[in-house]
Parts: sequence; structure tokens; C-alpha cells
Amino acid sequence: MPSPFPGMDPWIESPIHWANMHIHLMTEMTRRLNRELSEAFVAVMDENVYLLPERSICPRPRRGRDA
Repeated sequence: MPSPFPGMDPWIESPIHWANMHIHLMTEMTRRLNRELSEAFVAVMDENVYLLPERSICPRPRRGRDA
């Protein structure tokens, strides 16, 4: 029987079966990434990255002739 929820599998998302799977997956991915990255970079968990549009409420300092 196909999933009633396109794009997700309720069994995989069930906390009963997979209570800490995401934590273990992220930990292992971080560990493996850090083995492969150069010393200038480090993979960490629980970091937030926000991508802001070009015209955002946080303007960037101007450089060049317009400064």
C-alpha cells in the first residue's frame, strides 16, 4: 500500500521506532566530515546559518567607490 503522505514515510518518522536516529546520523556525518575536511574548516552540529536576501534588514558595509 502506498504511503498516504507523499514525500514522507510515517514509519521512518515515528519517534517510537527512531527516537534518536537523527542525533546518531548527524553525529556520524559530522565525524566523517571532519576526517575529510582541511584543518581550516570544521563541521559542527547545532549551528544555525541564515541566508539573507541582497536587500535585507541587515545591510552590509559598502566597499569601493560608493563607500
